[in-house]
Amino acid sequence: MYIPARPRRAALLCCHFTRNLAYYRAGRDGGKPIFPKNELWVTLNSNFLDISVLEWCKLFAESKAFHSFRKVTVSPDAFLPQLYSDFGATRQEWDSYLQKMREYRDKFIAHLDRKKTMDIPTMDLAEFAIFYLYDTMRGEQIEGVFRGLPRNLREYSRGCYLEAAKLYESAA
Repeated sequence: MYIPARPRRAALLCCHFTRNLAYYRAGRDGGKPIFPKNELWVTLNSNFLDISVLEWCKLFAESKAFHSFRKVTVSPDAFLPQLYSDFGATRQEWDSYLQKMREYRDKFIAHLDRKKTMDIPTMDLAEFAIFYLYDTMRGEQIEGVFRGLPRNLREYSRGCYLEAAKLYESAA
């Protein structure tokens, strides 16, 4: 059976984002790290966040990118307004958030520019957007795209969180 590569990879990016964000969040309590203060754990936790941002940006930051949501949904022009409406955001709030994600990616992950303060974006809207994209793609039922992938990304996120929480707890 032929499985279209672009939607399959977009679905995989949604899973990678979700897993890494769950692992990052499991290592924090109210924003404060709950893992040992050594290079390994600090690096692991930071990398989880950075990978989440990179994967999200592949899907949302550049409309002409190969894996952009615009290229993997049936109604790309309707997708984004519905997404931020369902989240309770305006177009301006979405654009501002998108800029923060791009800035974090460009100024701190891809490059280390001269900016002295790292402004880590909150990840709630990013997570909502990923869940929304994944659910939209699942609803469009492209045969084979989701074979072997989670049926429910929210449940998958919870499982990843619990898996990581146990490891963080045993290391603390």
